[in-house]
Amino acid sequence: MIDDRIFLSPRARAVILWLTAAVLLLFLWEVRTILTPFIWAIVTAYVLNPVVILLARKTGLSRRVWSILFYVLLLGLLAWGLNTLVPMISRQVAEFIRELPEHFREAGRLLNQTEIEALGVRINLNASNAELSRQLTELFSQVGRNVLPSALPRVFENLLKLLVYLVSTFFLLLEADRIGQMIYNFISPTARKELGPWWDRINNVLGAYIRGQLFLVLLMSSVTYVGLTLLGVRFAPLLAIFTGLVETLPFIGPYIAGGTAVLVALTQGYTPYGWSPTTLAIAVAVMYTVLRQLEDNLVMPFLIGKLTHLHPLVVIFVVLAGAALGGILGLLVAVPLTATLKIVAAYLYGKFLEDPPRTLAMIERDDGWERIAAEVREAALLSNTQGASRPRLLLSVPYPPEALLDPLQFPRLPALLSELHSNALILSANAQLLRLAEEAGIGIYQPEEVAGAGSPPDDPDRVGGEAGADLRKGVAV
Repeated sequence: MIDDRIFLSPRARAVILWLTAAVLLLFLWEVRTILTPFIWAIVTAYVLNPVVILLARKTGLSRRVWSILFYVLLLGLLAWGLNTLVPMISRQVAEFIRELPEHFREAGRLLNQTEIEALGVRINLNASNAELSRQLTELFSQVGRNVLPSALPRVFENLLKLLVYLVSTFFLLLEADRIGQMIYNFISPTARKELGPWWDRINNVLGAYIRGQLFLVLLMSSVTYVGLTLLGVRFAPLLAIFTGLVETLPFIGPYIAGGTAVLVALTQGYTPYGWSPTTLAIAVAVMYTVLRQLEDNLVMPFLIGKLTHLHPLVVIFVVLAGAALGGILGLLVAVPLTATLKIVAAYLYGKFLEDPPRTLAMIERDDGWERIAAEVREAALLSNTQGASRPRLLLSVPYPPEALLDPLQFPRLPALLSELHSNALILSANAQLLRLAEEAGIGIYQPEEVAGAGSPPDDPDRVGGEAGADLRKGVAV
């Protein structure tokens, strides 16, 4: 019975694959505003999953139990943050707002200015604290009138995104093994074998980068809190948390953190140790510079080394591009995403330059010219189907037939190879055949272990060099 089903040609499959990929990318771009919580959930699950696997292996408990425990821990940390950090930060912010008049007045004295104007509000820096507070309140009201109408919907939107993030993180942690197995089964064994090392490289880069950034946030928040406290800078907890968070922004983050701390030290009015505001600001700047140098030369090389291998100009460009395309999230993921794309590009570049393995054509002692030509043509056709731009052949001639040893008939072989536009090597230990091949401009391969011997090895796995490697990779015979 004739099968009347419709089968897709390779060209049709390629067209469908590329169209599907294009539609998927277009869809993701159109819904990019709702992808943020899912991306953060993937990052969180990616960081926690190796720990879950390790604990499950060490304790004998299932990964589901540990996933639930980690999720409860995540909720606990969130609750602790809302109960402890948020009130502390709120108190710091409120205190900073109360002292804004003094900061503005001190800035005016340093800049030799008596008044400034912003958003149509004139602020007299020589006014009393009460009057200056009233003017600042008017300025904040003006800002609120412009920002608040769009800010309120964003509050509800961010609460919804937080809920989506928590739910997504839970299910990703719970089902990470199934998701991984599904992806593993989807990829063919050949692709798994070839792509495995490249995925390991990507995994190493991303894992080291994320772990390094998390450690850096904690480290820089802690050391800057200690340093700012010792220097007597106001709002040290708030500035320390801010420093740790903006450290995740490549290049610009440390300068934003240092500049903010210097500005606060310069305008806070109170200075310890009998220093002037300028001296205190210089001390803060020196502290941030020293910490930056220690971070660049000791901490980061120890944590992630030079895994990203990205030039500073490339990093600056991709960070700005990420910020332009995806805001804060785009700015944060720009560097690891670029490092990943660099590894993918290196793989694809190698595939573009890679030649397919040589196709083996076996020529036996009793073959006549017709049989030889048929073997070569069949091997050339098979080589073309494997993706070679021109046939790449390995003519194995352990015992040359008379047709190839006859100087009058041998020229028919190079003529055939030229007609097929093939790149061919002859594998043989017969000196006469190799001499004829060299005179005709045909490449030869003579392994060292058989050079000068009476006959080549019967086992093709013993063949070395390019030909042997191709054979061992399973060239078509």
